Amino acid sequence: MAKVKDINLHVVPMYGQVQFFGEGDEYPEWGDEGVAVSSAAATFLGMPDVETCSVSLHIYDEYEEIADVFYESMIAIGMNGLEVAYVEASSEPGCDGIMGTWYSLPWLGEGVLKFVAPDGFVEAAPGFPVPRSVSAHVMPSDA
Repeated sequence: MAKVKDINLHVVPMYGQVQFFGEGDEYPEWGDEGVAVSSAAATFLGMPDVETCSVSLHIYDEYEEIADVFYESMIAIGMNGLEVAYVEASSEPGCDGIMGTWYSLPWLGEGVLKFVAPDGFVEAAPGFPVPRSVSAHVMPSDA
């Protein structure tokens, strides 16, 4: 088995970011690193300055190679799963979290987030391209 579930979300980008949280309290600080920053507990992804944006979660139960990935990060996954901040609408129910909605995963431990921009990029500021929408592929690490 590989892909287990797809969840379509409408997310309010807070401070021009979509935020993904795992387990722990080591959060990244936004800087000039590019389209995203990450730590063991969270990944923040730059998005256009819009009221809501489209995020698709693709949940896997084993590691998979994904084409056209523009950013990849590791994240610690605990009992609650993955939290996506400021979810306005979701095709699947989740559980209320601190910043948004938790989505359960079929595994625990070290995970990988792989991001694809299915609708391409737009400049949020000169020289700062961000995805128009994002597909987030969530899977256990291959390590």
